[in-house]
Amino acid sequence: MPRLYPLPPARPGGAVPFHADEVKGSLGGRFARVLEAVPDRIALRWGKGALRYAELDRASAAVAATLLDRLGPEPEPVALYMRQGADAVAAVLGSVRAGKTYVPLDPGFPAKRTARILQQALPSLVLTHADLEETARDAVGAVSPVIVAPGAFEASRGEPVSLPSDGAGPDTLGRTDESNLR
Repeated sequence: MPRLYPLPPARPGGAVPFHADEVKGSLGGRFARVLEAVPDRIALRWGKGALRYAELDRASAAVAATLLDRLGPEPEPVALYMRQGADAVAAVLGSVRAGKTYVPLDPGFPAKRTARILQQALPSLVLTHADLEETARDAVGAVSPVIVAPGAFEASRGEPVSLPSDGAGPDTLGRTDESNLR
């Protein structure tokens, strides 16, 4: 088990520094630590919208509860047939939180690519947005059941989401390069 280091205070601009060993931890674990340290900080921005860590946590908890209710606690793949947006980020975190492997499927993928991914991954179900449900059913066919993900951030759908531009960077959730540790 990796050693846990105390979380230092956030730097000016919002970035929460952490030790390089934490890169080996899980996405869910890192998110939980950042949530605990700065729940009211902006986690994502899009267009004119923004989402705080506590709001993203509640949305991911709703996705996790939906998955656990439908599938139980066993680890298994779940496909996410979603456009970019805060709901997609919540679905990724909710899948991880429920102990599932997520398989991202972009609605813009060619049908053959989607079919090939589904045949290889064999997801237990497919989460999608309400407005994509029919398209998802057509794309998925009889491979997996399709359900609508609980969503609260429809305004972000189809818009790229980003980390805050107020000085926070990729190290808000994780680092991949030790040169950033200074």
